[in-house]
Amino acid sequence: MPDTTKPLDEANAKPFHVELKDALVEYRTRHNLSLVELGQQLASNATQVSRYLNGKPVGDVDRLEDIIEDVLKNEHRRKESRGKLFTTPVSHALAGTCEIIRETNDMGLVFGPAGIGKSCAIELYAAANPTSIPATTTTWRCTGQAIEALICAGVSMRGWGGNTNRGTYLTSKLSGSNRLIIVDNAHKLRQSGLAWLFDFHDATQCPIALVGNPSVLDVIRQNDQWFSRIGIKRELRVNPKSARSISTQLLQTLLPEAATELQDLCEQVAEHQGHFRAVRKQLLLARKIRENEKETPAWPDAFRMAHSQLIRDYAIA
Repeated sequence: MPDTTKPLDEANAKPFHVELKDALVEYRTRHNLSLVELGQQLASNATQVSRYLNGKPVGDVDRLEDIIEDVLKNEHRRKESRGKLFTTPVSHALAGTCEIIRETNDMGLVFGPAGIGKSCAIELYAAANPTSIPATTTTWRCTGQAIEALICAGVSMRGWGGNTNRGTYLTSKLSGSNRLIIVDNAHKLRQSGLAWLFDFHDATQCPIALVGNPSVLDVIRQNDQWFSRIGIKRELRVNPKSARSISTQLLQTLLPEAATELQDLCEQVAEHQGHFRAVRKQLLLARKIRENEKETPAWPDAFRMAHSQLIRDYAIA
């Protein structure tokens, strides 16, 4: 990080990092953002951002620069998400619930069956809300120590000198920041991982959204204290309307040339286990079958052939 410079043209202006300010100017220009839009991305306001860009910052400049670093650091992730994902009824529902959790500074729980697009919805929300901190758990990243490392990876650690443990530094950095932490695959968390998150929420009042499969509810219920401290609980479901809408979007994205022929078949798959993830896999396999067969089958036939080659315990018409 470059040396800190203290502007001298205003008595109440505070020190700031010149190169970081210049990087923010370039970011704003590249994305053609108004001061209001940039302020929203930085969880700030147009006036504070304008003063910072003009080299006359006021207020909590250290906190603002922490957020600026995080927004710039994760720009590539947001760009990738916008390029490959599309909004759905599921993503709208998750985004609305995340906003409630953020506005109430609460611990919230969002759950739904595998394959309906929860992880994609988190990516879209994080892309639209750069100050949020997404963290995806796995079977090997599910303990308290691992959650701490995931959150460290999602924020700037510029001020951490290694003389305190990371949890203490994160607590100091994020206390009162209102930055939403979104934990994907929360059903994979171990007891120590959940305990870390609940303790971190107590210490910082950071809003936290736990997102996972329905089994996450059973995990939380095992601890009366945790269960009583969950605020909003939202179940995400697949209904015929969303099955049609999302199937149409998948077809237009993956196989637009077959959209008319495969619409009804895709909706049938979307209503069963695996849902839209299963639809995507079946569409990709159908395309591969068409490419490899000596006599190219019609799209519906290729889709049915793909169905027979995948793990499916139901028939399609």
